[in-house]
Amino acid sequence: MTDSRTPEPAVRPVRRELEDLLTRLRAAPEPVLSLYLDVHAGTDPNAPAQRADAALRELPLDRDVRERFERRIVETLRDVGEGTLAFFSAEDPADLEAYRLLRVAPPLPGGAREAVARWGAPWTTPIELLLASEAPVVAVFADERRARLFVQDLGEAEEASDFVRALDPSGWRRYAEHATGMPGTPARGGSGQDDFEDRKEAWTSRFVADVAAQAESAVAAREGARLVLLGETRRVRQLEGELSEPLKRALLATGPAPADPDLGPERWSGPLAEFVRSALHDEDEERLERLAGDGVTGTGPTLWALQRGELARWWRSPPTSTSTWCAA
Repeated sequence: MTDSRTPEPAVRPVRRELEDLLTRLRAAPEPVLSLYLDVHAGTDPNAPAQRADAALRELPLDRDVRERFERRIVETLRDVGEGTLAFFSAEDPADLEAYRLLRVAPPLPGGAREAVARWGAPWTTPIELLLASEAPVVAVFADERRARLFVQDLGEAEEASDFVRALDPSGWRRYAEHATGMPGTPARGGSGQDDFEDRKEAWTSRFVADVAAQAESAVAAREGARLVLLGETRRVRQLEGELSEPLKRALLATGPAPADPDLGPERWSGPLAEFVRSALHDEDEERLERLAGDGVTGTGPTLWALQRGELARWWRSPPTSTSTWCAA
């Protein structure tokens, strides 16, 4: 038996927020200032503002217009943490002014850059690429008495629901009584205690199956989502045993929970994001090793296999133009 609840989100999920921002930008009047700014101050708190100033100086803006934009950006920087600031503004802020701090840096021309700006049509491609390239991850934590389900997306964790293993209260009195049936006298072993332990195992099995079903629904509701299982080894193994075949294919990794699993979602974000990055890196390394052993490499073999219809997957490793194909 499982008691579950869906926490009220403090903020809207980042993916939905970015999709709404894109809709607003596509309808915005031109021209628009689009700025992607690395907001990591390091030892110099003025560094982000200086990067923004350098990027804006490369644009065809009158000095007074540029300085107004710079003042607005400095005001925005006071309210954001570290990450990549996506900032958009028309010359008149009443027409458009919007920003979002991204915890995962979006793809930019030329690779990682501290600041890049454009003037004209809203430059939405970096956000679109980020949404397309970063799959959400459903993370399930479980221990002896409860489970929590998070969605880790674009570097931010949102708690989707949590569960408590609820034992059947109708069984408590019978199993708390002495073997003679005297009410209020605790049982001390014997068949009654064994029966109670068996009953607990049955309740636990239903609890694990219920949590696995919730995880499957969460993964199915998010296109391309992956799954990670965190917590006690025994409970994680039980959860793995309850996964359907499609969910097993979506399983990215298993691992321990944070030292304090009762932390709020905002405190889960950092450790969970690091765990997911490490798991994805390990998966990429494994894929590259497999491709090196089983793949088709080189222009000639690749074209030959392509003509014969023997290719199922394409992998390109920047910055070279060499392609590696996996034979079907």
